[in-house]
Amino acid sequence: HPKKMEHELIGWMVAMHLLKSVEKAGEIMMNDTNWMATYGSKDEIITKGNAHPADLPKPLTSFNSQSSATSIMHGMPLPSKEDVWTMNHVSCRTSFLPVLSGKMDSIIVSGLVSSTAEDDIMNPRGDDVYKSGWVVDVGQVERDTKKKVAKFGGLGYIDMKTALYGIPESGTLRFWLPYEGQAHDHMHHDAHEYDADHWFDSLVVCEVNEKRTSDECKVESDMTFAIGGVVSPSVTKMQDEASYLGKKICVSVKLPPGISVTKRKDVVPSEGVTLTPHAEAMLRDETGVHEEDDVGLLLDVTVTGAGVTRAKGACSISHIVWEQH
Repeated sequence: HPKKMEHELIGWMVAMHLLKSVEKAGEIMMNDTNWMATYGSKDEIITKGNAHPADLPKPLTSFNSQSSATSIMHGMPLPSKEDVWTMNHVSCRTSFLPVLSGKMDSIIVSGLVSSTAEDDIMNPRGDDVYKSGWVVDVGQVERDTKKKVAKFGGLGYIDMKTALYGIPESGTLRFWLPYEGQAHDHMHHDAHEYDADHWFDSLVVCEVNEKRTSDECKVESDMTFAIGGVVSPSVTKMQDEASYLGKKICVSVKLPPGISVTKRKDVVPSEGVTLTPHAEAMLRDETGVHEEDDVGLLLDVTVTGAGVTRAKGACSISHIVWEQH
């Protein structure tokens, strides 16, 4: 099949581009027996207490420096050296398949119809399900395409654009975005040290990339994002970073001033609903992997556009990305 062979060609081209880097890495490992300490990963650098990860050159590409998500994409200059840049820690969760790490359900607290995450994704979801909460679903074009290629063994396609879909009747979908960045080198006893901007920098939310009608949900105007219990003062389309067939699919969600982080042990579901089974296990972890005092951002997403319907195109979330320092 042409498309399958095209994917193989692209994979080969990417591999060839990476080959020089792999050869360089091999050379370093051969010449420096202490290479792991010399060229540690970002996580290793952080555990050593280094204030900044590896230095980077100033970006060569042009970008909108006024966007609240500039640093999440391009980094930022060091205060003392404008030509030396660095990147903060960036976390991501996705609903797309396959995913090896960073599954979306790991940050969902409440508001999801849990049965839709377990049911066969090829089975259509009824309107009554959408009215009882947010739903794990795929667009009609995606479902029809998968049915067609399934007749021929899938033709090599292993991806699936699953996403979280909602309409006004779906209610509030609550997330808890854990702080996964650099370990802070001081105790947090003062109230101001729980200010969100002491931990987090920026937040990006993306919808599913699919062809729909011109009357579909508009993320920046039909969805309301509340962070730490306060509605975001600004939700803007990202113009240069993410698009699909000319459609801008990601928004930068500005953190409201004065909001606080929430400890893992204090996370509760949104009013009137219960924790998802996965959230119950994650928030009440007894394995010792997580600490009760771990902090994160509470993110509540609600469809508030009165004209949003399934027929026109429900609102969707496929990726959530957040930056920490």
